[in-house]
Amino acid sequence: MTLADIVVDQLVFLLAAPEDVLDQDSGVLVLQDVLSRLEAVPAEDRAGLRHVAEARLAGGQHPAEIESALRELVLLLDEIAAA
Repeated sequence: MTLADIVVDQLVFLLAAPEDVLDQDSGVLVLQDVLSRLEAVPAEDRAGLRHVAEARLAGGQHPAEIESALRELVLLLDEIAAA
């Protein structure tokens, strides 16, 4: 398991966590903090995160909430790259 795999796991958890595990307000605050920190990560490292997320999407069946979180993560990484 690579560092990119671990980071993607954590971000998917934040994006897909049900409210009884992580309330929406706390989840948004944590996600905003993580995404702002990702802006400081070199582009090639962020590309590695995107590659892991895309590979997981292409790699098989996931529960709907996980697949949705992976798609959202790819979009968020694209937004960071475009900023």
